[in-house]
Amino acid sequence: MKFVYVIKSIVASGFLPILSAEGGAWSIEVDRKPVGVVSGKWEEPRTLFEPNAELRLVCGENRSTIFFRYHAQEDPEAVLLSLSCK
Repeated sequence: MKFVYVIKSIVASGFLPILSAEGGAWSIEVDRKPVGVVSGKWEEPRTLFEPNAELRLVCGENRSTIFFRYHAQEDPEAVLLSLSCK
């Protein structure tokens, strides 16, 4: 299973408050490591790795924690750039 599909399923489930196309973003962390961003401006989550990466390559074979951090009214491109510098 692709990691992006898991993130899209979480977003579609209504677990996270909906983001407008005007601003704001959710950064995605796996075991406290930043891995991507979800935005109402984009159709797909953007990741810091190959977009079609398998879930097991991102999360490993053991149980992992996926955490979402809200960035109110921040430009999602800027959030993604800041994560790529960490």
